[in-house]
Amino acid sequence: MLALGAPAGSGVSAVATDLEWVTPAVRAPGLEHRTFESAAAGTRVSYHILVPEAYGAEEGLRFPVLYWLHGGGGSDGRAAVGGVAPMAARFGGAMRGGQIAPMLVVFPNGMHSLWLDSRDGRIPMETVLIKELVPHIDASFRTIASREGRIIEGFSMGGYGAAHLGFKYPEIFGSVSILSGGALQREFDEAPRVGPRGRERVMGEIFGGDPEYFRSESPWVLAGGNADALRERTLIRVVIGDRDEMLANVRDFSSRLSSLRIPHGHVELPGVGHDPVAVLDALGEENWRFYHAAVGAGGARAVPGEPRSGPGKSSSSGGTTAVPKIENFRLDGERWTCTADGEALGGILMKPEGEGPFAGIVLSHGLGGNAQAIAMARGREMVRWGFACIATDYTHAGQGTRGPAGKRGGPGGIDFSKAGARPENIRRALACVEILRQRACVDPRRIAAYGHSMGAFVTIALTAEAPDKVAAAAITAGGVIPANAPPAAAPTVEVAARVRVPFLILHGSEDTTVPAERSAWLQRELDGHGVPCERHVFEGVGHNLPNDRAEEVNRLMRDWFLRRGVLREAAGQRPAAQGE
Repeated sequence: MLALGAPAGSGVSAVATDLEWVTPAVRAPGLEHRTFESAAAGTRVSYHILVPEAYGAEEGLRFPVLYWLHGGGGSDGRAAVGGVAPMAARFGGAMRGGQIAPMLVVFPNGMHSLWLDSRDGRIPMETVLIKELVPHIDASFRTIASREGRIIEGFSMGGYGAAHLGFKYPEIFGSVSILSGGALQREFDEAPRVGPRGRERVMGEIFGGDPEYFRSESPWVLAGGNADALRERTLIRVVIGDRDEMLANVRDFSSRLSSLRIPHGHVELPGVGHDPVAVLDALGEENWRFYHAAVGAGGARAVPGEPRSGPGKSSSSGGTTAVPKIENFRLDGERWTCTADGEALGGILMKPEGEGPFAGIVLSHGLGGNAQAIAMARGREMVRWGFACIATDYTHAGQGTRGPAGKRGGPGGIDFSKAGARPENIRRALACVEILRQRACVDPRRIAAYGHSMGAFVTIALTAEAPDKVAAAAITAGGVIPANAPPAAAPTVEVAARVRVPFLILHGSEDTTVPAERSAWLQRELDGHGVPCERHVFEGVGHNLPNDRAEEVNRLMRDWFLRRGVLREAAGQRPAAQGE
């Protein structure tokens, strides 16, 4: 049996030794049961961890971590392990099906602690998790050991824990998911799920009968104290069923976040009560979009000093994976200038009205275009969807005569071996990504890319180069060429084989500039590596697809970015008159 803290006022402060810090092992595919020595608990502490299949297959990658906090359950300790197997199966299936990126999922043993340190010190749960478990996981597994690589999520008691820990430690967790959270109110004067006796038990065992301790540790108060940090970078969602007894308290809590101007999603599920399976089932695809927004579609990142494939640090397209150094950035209206790695660069940056954080997108123009042209043609529309859009000129800007894509030298004197998906253009696209990431109005986890024709070539190469910085991509009239082709504007199938970013591919069947078979080759490579991908071929349409079928192209792209979690339904706003 689980023994919780001493009676209020007893003066007991020693860590309890009669607690079930080690749970029985749960067996499920990919699930491991482990223990570590805890100084705070004075004994060994167990946890379960789901290790994705990609972890063993991709030894040069680090993976994001989701900390799943269980609810209270019964009093016999089953709460800590009862939901582990079904949750592991749910997450594992979503990873194998490409619905979410591969990630490590940690199931800590929280007993009946409310996921914080008890007032009398007997249950140092918060200390164990924050000071010991998180560093232990980072030391034992190839993790993305930063806030951007960590999600904390929980149901019921775990929802309270996710809010408490996520709001108290915004420097540790980049995303917080609160599912049917309990005790989110400012005063613990009632507990709809457990009644007066249950409230008194929790108040005594966890909070030592001290209302002030409850208030000081409550997510309600923590949100106010850390509002600036949460407002700037943390992705937050609050989910509740409309038949859950805690609906009123959760609504009040969500209103509290709104009053603090802390961006968050609030979802009420019709006909759903206090049931984790029903909640997740009712969320459907919306559930997976949250994880995409949290860690991006690719999820994993290359381990420094350990290239994903091949020797050295060379990129798949002949460039380098180094992040461009952005200096002297200036924005005048919608025009920006800077130096990127010491070289002058400029372009267009436009965003919706308001402070954000918005999704961001890098727009890559085709042959004969430029940053201004694609910003006017595509950027204005995408701003209405909720994107902050950035574009720059590439080496193929302002060239009006099109030759057969992928061939070296063509009409107008263009050397196609230096245009399109070549190192200089990839460097410029990476600089655009970095500029977006540095803008306070842009959520760095929701950056996408779009390109047309030669800009599509740049987009493909960019996603191969920076899978951890681009959450989803879309292209029109683009594709790849065979691996043994001479240096060209188009990327090769070898480049496509390194892409792990979800792709929407749109092509005209009568395109003679970039034949539709080129995008079919791209799709084949993505499908072969399990990368989420959709390809739509427009019968009877040529290379000018984005203009000839603008309405349908826009609809497909907007829907794609919504489904990948880059855009949010409520994000669309009117274009701003100025940049930032």
